Amino acid sequence: MRKRLAIILIVATLFGAGYWYYTAQAVCAVPIVYHVGAIPASFSLAPDTARNAALQAEALWEDATGLDLFTYSETEGLPIDFVFDDRQQNTNAELVLREILEAKQDRSDDVQKQYADLLAKYDTLKRSYEEQTQEYEERLNAHNEEVEEWNEAGGAPADIYGRLNKEQKVLKEEQARLSDIADQLNTLVDRMNQIGARGNSIIGDYNEIVEEYNNQFSESSEFTQGDYQGDAIHIYQYDSYAELVLVLAHEFGHALSLGHVEGEDAIMYHLMEEQSLNTGVTLYDTAEFERVCGTDRVTWWSAFTGLAQG
Repeated sequence: MRKRLAIILIVATLFGAGYWYYTAQAVCAVPIVYHVGAIPASFSLAPDTARNAALQAEALWEDATGLDLFTYSETEGLPIDFVFDDRQQNTNAELVLREILEAKQDRSDDVQKQYADLLAKYDTLKRSYEEQTQEYEERLNAHNEEVEEWNEAGGAPADIYGRLNKEQKVLKEEQARLSDIADQLNTLVDRMNQIGARGNSIIGDYNEIVEEYNNQFSESSEFTQGDYQGDAIHIYQYDSYAELVLVLAHEFGHALSLGHVEGEDAIMYHLMEEQSLNTGVTLYDTAEFERVCGTDRVTWWSAFTGLAQG
């Protein structure tokens, strides 16, 4: 399905060389017996996980149709083989870069939060500093004016002289306190500058990785994620467990002789577009199933003996 990254979009097709086969053979012989076959170590996929994905893909069709369409076997029936080549190798490389980008984005978000917290603290302290500074300057001006008036009058009485001296001490203490706040503001500015530089460095690294990502994955390409060729299902590429289930469900549809349908969210749409496990099998898919595998067209047989049951 579409990788809705801010940097690139990769589109992958689901159909392959076997398309002519399953559109021409409109015979729905069910239940289809299948098993999980070869899984190269390069996929880092446990057999149990592959089996669970196949069972989940099977359930998408059986829940939608109400029919027993598939039967899992440990060793018998249609093999699901995983084939590792440059498709999955490229996907693995893409996932690594995306993980790095996400980590850089998380770090960038953390830095932005730190910067925003410091800026909020700075703004609050700066407003308080400006208000207190204004009050201090008004009080200092009033004090200086009164001192000047008494000096011009030849001196102040003892009680007033004492009050003015006391006021002068208070003003000096207030000046020292405001100087401390100014130092705090400067420290906050320095810290914000440091964090800003760190954020710019992270963004620079992020953009370099984005450029690398774009150079490797920017061109939309159509390639087969899986195919069904009559005697086996091949899985070539997927980027998550959910996508593996959807690719398997698509190939199961071809194994039922279904062709491609309209609707970008349909399991049987020819590209991985808007499909999801929540949406599952759509009306487009069930309409194609009814067209190809209607009640009068379905052949029910024994999975292991091939004997018709009626």
